[in-house]
Amino acid sequence: MKKRRDNQPSVRIPLKRPAGISAPAAIGAVLFLILFGISFRMVFNYLERPSGQVAFVRGSLNAFPDQLGPWVGVDEPLTEAVFKAADVDDYVQRVYTHQTTRERVSFYVAAGARARDLLPHRPEVCYPSAGWTLRSTETVSVTLPDESQLDARLIDFAPNKLTTNNLLVLNFYIVDDQAWPDVSALRYRAATGQSAIEYMVQVQIVFPYDPVLAPERPVELPLTFAALTIGPLRETVASALAQSRETSNNNESDVDG
Repeated sequence: MKKRRDNQPSVRIPLKRPAGISAPAAIGAVLFLILFGISFRMVFNYLERPSGQVAFVRGSLNAFPDQLGPWVGVDEPLTEAVFKAADVDDYVQRVYTHQTTRERVSFYVAAGARARDLLPHRPEVCYPSAGWTLRSTETVSVTLPDESQLDARLIDFAPNKLTTNNLLVLNFYIVDDQAWPDVSALRYRAATGQSAIEYMVQVQIVFPYDPVLAPERPVELPLTFAALTIGPLRETVASALAQSRETSNNNESDVDG
């Protein structure tokens, strides 16, 4: 694993290029992350969807494969109330289980065009508010199959009162084809009034681990799993955008007709 300084440039992700531990605590943490962030939206209230911008068609991200190498995923859908509260265009949330080791990770992707709806959901803020204790945070590099690097934030939390597991959370954003490990670029765009983004995606990989059974943080697991997701994610997002544009054009044609 290679550590990167936070002032390193982000990695370009061209969408045209193809490329035994229980998980309920991770799912609960993601749900709290969504709900807690709602109170922060007023700070970014001016980051609205620009006029005429298309929205992701709901369900389009479900095309993300439910099998990634030895990992097999099962959907963990949000309730309708939580989905509406999150106020994103679309999402996919699954628990993937390694078919040999039986290790599990929670995989959550949320997509939209209003940065104000995704910016508040930062693990460093939301997980401590749910009782987890922040142990460490660092910027790490995920090595992709084509040998390029993707920067992400790796955050380690000590357990809250409801679980004995620690959590490793790998979090990053993709904004108009460009990957960022944190919200610094988005804050800059907000401060300078650059609200006209086409889309924004937040990716979160959560791995619960027992600090007694694994005293050394198993950091390679979320990094290895993340490397498997990037190619399919590129293809899924590209397909979802195409579907969204087609739906938008059809709707405009119906109105004109």
